[in-house]
Amino acid sequence: MAAGNKIIGTAEKPHQLGRDFGNGLYQAEIDYLVNHEWARTAEDILFRRTKLGLYFDEHMTNELDAYLKQ
Repeated sequence: MAAGNKIIGTAEKPHQLGRDFGNGLYQAEIDYLVNHEWARTAEDILFRRTKLGLYFDEHMTNELDAYLKQ
């Protein structure tokens, strides 16, 4: 099964993917990256596994960091 299918699962609408962190990054993708690709920090996700860091401002990055520390 492709990673995209694993992330989306049975979701049919964006709100079913959990919290929207901005720029198309949803909680479901973050959880997948943490659980399957060992992402641990916002930098891991925003620059190593995606290039969304180019579009995230400091506030958005801090929100993601706070979520990852839960």
